Amino acid sequence: LHEINAFRPVKGNRASWAARNTKGRAGLIALGSLLVAMEANMFVLTTKSNWSTLMNHLRTQIIDPRCQNCTQMIDLRPGIF
Repeated sequence: LHEINAFRPVKGNRASWAARNTKGRAGLIALGSLLVAMEANMFVLTTKSNWSTLMNHLRTQIIDPRCQNCTQMIDLRPGIF
Protein backbone atom coordinates (compact mmCIF):
# COMPACT_ATOMS: atom_id res chain seq x y z
CA LEU A 1 0.00 0.00 0.00
CA HIS A 2 2.85 2.35 0.75
CA GLU A 3 4.09 2.37 -2.84
CA ILE A 4 0.73 3.49 -4.29
CA ASN A 5 0.00 6.23 -1.75
CA ALA A 6 0.96 8.87 -4.30
CA PHE A 7 -1.86 7.64 -6.54
CA ARG A 8 -4.62 7.67 -3.92
CA PRO A 9 -7.22 10.34 -4.67
CA VAL A 10 -7.78 13.16 -2.20
CA LYS A 11 -11.52 12.88 -2.79
CA GLY A 12 -13.83 10.87 -5.00
CA ASN A 13 -13.08 7.74 -6.98
CA ARG A 14 -10.22 8.13 -9.40
CA ALA A 15 -9.65 4.45 -10.04
CA SER A 16 -9.20 4.90 -13.80
CA TRP A 17 -6.64 7.65 -13.21
CA ALA A 18 -4.74 5.45 -10.72
CA ALA A 19 -4.87 2.47 -13.10
CA ARG A 20 -3.42 4.53 -15.94
CA ASN A 21 -0.71 6.15 -13.84
CA THR A 22 0.41 2.92 -12.17
CA LYS A 23 0.17 0.94 -15.43
CA GLY A 24 -2.27 -1.47 -13.77
CA ARG A 25 -0.16 -2.04 -10.67
CA ALA A 26 -2.87 -0.58 -8.38
CA GLY A 27 -5.33 -3.22 -9.62
CA LEU A 28 -2.77 -5.99 -9.24
CA ILE A 29 -2.11 -4.94 -5.64
CA ALA A 30 -5.86 -4.86 -4.95
CA LEU A 31 -6.31 -8.39 -6.33
CA GLY A 32 -3.35 -9.61 -4.30
CA SER A 33 -4.92 -8.12 -1.17
CA LEU A 34 -8.20 -9.86 -1.99
CA LEU A 35 -6.45 -13.23 -2.39
CA VAL A 36 -4.72 -12.88 0.97
CA ALA A 37 -7.95 -11.73 2.67
CA MET A 38 -9.90 -14.71 1.35
CA GLU A 39 -7.61 -17.09 3.27
CA ALA A 40 -9.28 -16.03 6.54
CA ASN A 41 -11.99 -17.93 8.40
CA MET A 42 -13.43 -14.88 10.18
CA PHE A 43 -14.38 -11.69 8.39
CA VAL A 44 -15.24 -8.21 9.69
CA LEU A 45 -17.02 -6.51 6.80
CA THR A 46 -19.29 -3.60 6.04
CA THR A 47 -21.66 -4.72 3.30
CA LYS A 48 -22.50 -1.13 2.37
CA SER A 49 -19.05 -1.22 0.78
CA ASN A 50 -18.78 -2.73 -2.70
CA TRP A 51 -15.45 -4.33 -1.80
CA SER A 52 -16.90 -5.98 1.32
CA THR A 53 -19.96 -7.15 -0.64
CA LEU A 54 -17.63 -8.78 -3.18
CA MET A 55 -15.70 -10.49 -0.39
CA ASN A 56 -18.90 -11.70 1.25
CA HIS A 57 -20.23 -13.14 -2.00
CA LEU A 58 -16.93 -14.97 -2.58
CA ARG A 59 -17.05 -16.23 1.01
CA THR A 60 -20.64 -17.53 0.83
CA GLN A 61 -20.66 -18.81 -2.75
CA ILE A 62 -17.13 -20.20 -3.20
CA ILE A 63 -15.41 -20.80 0.13
CA ASP A 64 -18.24 -21.97 2.41
CA PRO A 65 -19.55 -24.69 0.06
CA ARG A 66 -16.03 -26.13 -0.20
CA CYS A 67 -15.33 -26.18 3.55
CA GLN A 68 -18.80 -26.97 4.94
CA ASN A 69 -19.53 -23.38 6.14
CA CYS A 70 -16.21 -22.89 7.92
CA THR A 71 -16.27 -19.06 7.77
CA GLN A 72 -17.98 -16.45 9.91
CA MET A 73 -18.76 -12.81 9.21
CA ILE A 74 -19.62 -9.77 11.31
CA ASP A 75 -21.23 -6.90 9.40
CA LEU A 76 -20.35 -3.55 10.97
CA ARG A 77 -22.56 -1.51 8.65
CA PRO A 78 -25.27 -3.62 7.01
CA GLY A 79 -26.35 -2.75 3.52
CA ILE A 80 -29.01 -4.27 1.34
CA PHE A 81 -27.93 -7.87 1.28
